[in-house]
Amino acid sequence: MIEPTEVLKHLAQDASARLRVRSALNPLLWLCGIVSPTCFAFGLYFTGAIQIWLVLAGIVPILFTCFVASYFTVKKPEKLQSEDYQLRKQALELIQQKGTRFSIEAASVEAIANPQLPALPGHAEEGQQ
Repeated sequence: MIEPTEVLKHLAQDASARLRVRSALNPLLWLCGIVSPTCFAFGLYFTGAIQIWLVLAGIVPILFTCFVASYFTVKKPEKLQSEDYQLRKQALELIQQKGTRFSIEAASVEAIANPQLPALPGHAEEGQQ
């Protein structure tokens, strides 16, 4: 029989492998995803004041994350964008500013704007020759 800790370990590994967007909220979301369920689970096993403190300890990261997300939404929305998006945006802005001084291939701009596009079939064969 598979232990619950092993299942949680595999779920956490899968989640971290699939994580694509890296923004200022990621550490807080991980904090919520780890601390809150743990506190709530332990809160089920205890009674009295300890149970109340565990539930409060599980709620605090959620409330703090909501506050920080609201703050970033109003004051610094760029912090909610992924690092990759910000780098591509800066590269396109530099190209736009310097575009009149030298020529830039359209394929380069397309590769910066859409890095997830698959390569053309002929390019892989040409690069190996």
